[in-house]
Amino acid sequence: MKRFAALVSLLLCALTLLPCAMAEEVYVPGKVAEQLISESFNAGRIITGDVKLRFDADAAALGLDEEEAAILDTVLPLLDSVSVGLGLGKTEGGIRIEADAWLDHAQGGEDVTADIAANLDLYGISVESDLIPGERVTSKWETLLAMAGMNDSDISMLIMLRDMDWETMLPQMIAMAETYLQMGLQYAQPYGEIALGWAASLPMTLEAGPAPEGCPEDASVSSVTVTEKDVMNLAAALAEHLKNDAVVSGLCNLLIQEFYIGEGATPTTAQLCDQVIAEASACTNTADHLKLTWGVGADGTPVYGAAELVASEAGSAMLSLSGVPSAEGHVDYAFAFDIVNPDSTPLVSMYCAGKAGVDLFTASAQIAEEGTQIMGMEYSLSASAPEGEFPGKKFEQKISMAIDDGTESVQMVGSGTASAALTIDGGETLDETMVMDMYMDGVQVTTTALETLAVYPDTEGFVGTYSTLQNMPQMGINAIGFDVYLGDHAYDPATTAALREIAFETSSKADIDKLVTTVMTNGQFKLLSAMQALPTEVLSLLMSME
Repeated sequence: MKRFAALVSLLLCALTLLPCAMAEEVYVPGKVAEQLISESFNAGRIITGDVKLRFDADAAALGLDEEEAAILDTVLPLLDSVSVGLGLGKTEGGIRIEADAWLDHAQGGEDVTADIAANLDLYGISVESDLIPGERVTSKWETLLAMAGMNDSDISMLIMLRDMDWETMLPQMIAMAETYLQMGLQYAQPYGEIALGWAASLPMTLEAGPAPEGCPEDASVSSVTVTEKDVMNLAAALAEHLKNDAVVSGLCNLLIQEFYIGEGATPTTAQLCDQVIAEASACTNTADHLKLTWGVGADGTPVYGAAELVASEAGSAMLSLSGVPSAEGHVDYAFAFDIVNPDSTPLVSMYCAGKAGVDLFTASAQIAEEGTQIMGMEYSLSASAPEGEFPGKKFEQKISMAIDDGTESVQMVGSGTASAALTIDGGETLDETMVMDMYMDGVQVTTTALETLAVYPDTEGFVGTYSTLQNMPQMGINAIGFDVYLGDHAYDPATTAALREIAFETSSKADIDKLVTTVMTNGQFKLLSAMQALPTEVLSLLMSME
């Protein structure tokens, strides 16, 4: 059931982009933030995010005893003093990854920090940290791969690929691929001509009567129906030509001999072609079919398209899409997808409609299993020019969901809203709220999820925040989530180059031993500093646990 829900949610979210893609003036949420971050990254700045965990719980609702509740009350305040930072940036010929941790000193002393950074390129890695001040450790990839257990031949192959002259090789490879493509098209041409001739022989019908749902009444509607018998006739015609095509047939024989996994003797291409021809001659099924329908407006513009697949044993599927330009400049569009069981009960039903270029988008979906509906969803979006000081566009959406597994033991009902807008300084803000009620064997659990993003241009890059927060009061979770403080900073490669290099390939055992000792000593010092920076309640708890 969760997979069904995730699948439909993903599809509907993807459909959200349809009206935006069809009209450039529609504001796409997240586009401004993406542009600000991308510009900063391409400029060689390090994109950073400092993360703080948020957690608050009701000990009684969690079912904790007195001792466990005391531990919870002691640990929770510590979360506000701890943060972890991650950074990623582009360097000359590679990338730079940074990580750091921060602990506020509870007694007002010096805060405790730890950091590490790595520069990676095609030839190796360079690591620097406050655990080895004034130094950096380097290693070639060959050394690291050997330490990881890779054999010499595999390492040599990887290094050979790295050291190839790709500027020379790529044009040669492209030219070779073009040659093979031209040869393939030449051998495929007769088969394409057979397929085109077969398609031209299919009876095309000009539909009479009312236009299909979603298609304008004044449109000219045509259709063509392809039955299983028609498909088998095409397969027989292709097989007949393949049987007498010495070159392609020979290639197919080689492939069959290489990959055949069936029982008995390996069949030849000719034998397989004879089998297809015999099956086509015996096929009389015209009930299973694919019907393609299309509508054309008075000016010759396509306005409607649909495909209906009917299989007697599996049911039927119907897909349709319409898009009608309006006098106001937008496009009224609709998308529908339905799957029906052989007994005519619905299995999947999805629908989407909107006005691309204006401010309306709605969609709904239902998924059923063995005739029982387990999910219904409605989705709506609007993107329009806001009032007041904000430039550009704003975005709003609403979503509602209901899930039932058919046994009444699990039910879910949810609704949510989201909004986004550009800011006066060229940034943007996004806010989303989702409330979901789950009923499990008659017990209600309510989850509220909040998500916010704000990104603004700064002097040389950008600053921003991202946060997500959920609560499940019936389960004792008052708040769980995290806050991310976004930003960027400049990186000067000279600061790394100025550090004394310790290379694994050239360093002596004494140098490596000294490095290990330095890391261990500084690590122990930072651990001791972190212990001293902890609140006295946490220290007392740690001592009692020992």
